[in-house]
Amino acid sequence: MSFCGRGASQDQRSTVLAVDNFNGAKVLGRTIRCDHCQDYHEEQAKDPANLPDHVTRKLSEKELDKKRNEVEARNAELEEAAASKEGLFAVGRGTYEGESQRDERQIRISITQVSRLGPAPGPPCSD
Repeated sequence: MSFCGRGASQDQRSTVLAVDNFNGAKVLGRTIRCDHCQDYHEEQAKDPANLPDHVTRKLSEKELDKKRNEVEARNAELEEAAASKEGLFAVGRGTYEGESQRDERQIRISITQVSRLGPAPGPPCSD
């Protein structure tokens, strides 16, 4: 299927998000699987303090600061997208754990740990 990467999308990021969002979607009770093309490489976070020489030579200090801020903002977007994708995949796999499920799991773990240790020692009984 190539409709996600053609026509309606405004830029490359839109097409990437379309494929990411479509993967794992449920249609009529069936899970859809789709992936990027063979030579697709997900964008990696960049170090704003270590911009390439060809960029630093051309820009003034003010423009460099602006560029560093843009890189930091894009890194934040990438981090947010990765977290969102992780959540979507967990939902698709059926392994998503919401806050209430997490709390319940923690309570169950603490109960089983207490029951393994046995009752807490109390004061000695006086008969």
